[in-house]
Amino acid sequence: MEALDPATVKPEELVALWENLQRDGTGVDDRLINRPDVFMTNFLMPGTLYVPWGRWGLGIAQALNPKGDCIVHFAIWDRTIEPYVIYTTAKNSLKWLFDTYELVRITAAIPEVNTGAIRLARLLCFQQEGIIRKGFLQRDRWYNIRLFGLLREEFQHATGSDDSDRDSSVGGV
Repeated sequence: MEALDPATVKPEELVALWENLQRDGTGVDDRLINRPDVFMTNFLMPGTLYVPWGRWGLGIAQALNPKGDCIVHFAIWDRTIEPYVIYTTAKNSLKWLFDTYELVRITAAIPEVNTGAIRLARLLCFQQEGIIRKGFLQRDRWYNIRLFGLLREEFQHATGSDDSDRDSSVGGV
C-alpha cells in the first residue's frame, strides 16, 4: 500500500481526484464546493496522506502523528463496489497505518449524512466518542459530525492481527 506522493502526482490526476471527491456527495462540505484551492492546500499539507483505493475510492489520513494518532476519512465515489471489498480495503488501510506509523489510535470524523461511512467505521470496530454539532454543511442543511475512535489493541483483537503480522498488501486493490 502506498500513499500518493504530491511531488509526482500529475495535474490531471489531481483534477480527477478533486472531481471524484466532489462527486462522492458526502465528503465535501458546501463551503468547499468549487474550492480546489482548499483541496490543494490539504493535499500538500505535511502529515496528510491520500491512499488510493483502486479507481473507486480513497482513504485520507490527516494530522498524522507517528507513534501517536491520526484522523481518517473514507471517500467512496463508485457505489457499485461490493461492500466486502470496501471493508477489506479499509481494514488493510488501517492496518497499514497502525503498523507503518506505529499509531496508538485512529480517529474518524464522519458527517451524519454519510451513513455508509458510519456503518463502515462500526464494522471496523470504531467506537463513537463524541459529536461536533452542526459541523458539516450540505445542500444548505447543517449536520453533526460524529467522532469515532479505534485503539490499536481493539483493532488487533477484532481483526486477529498482531504486531508480528505485518502484511501491508491490499488484497489486489
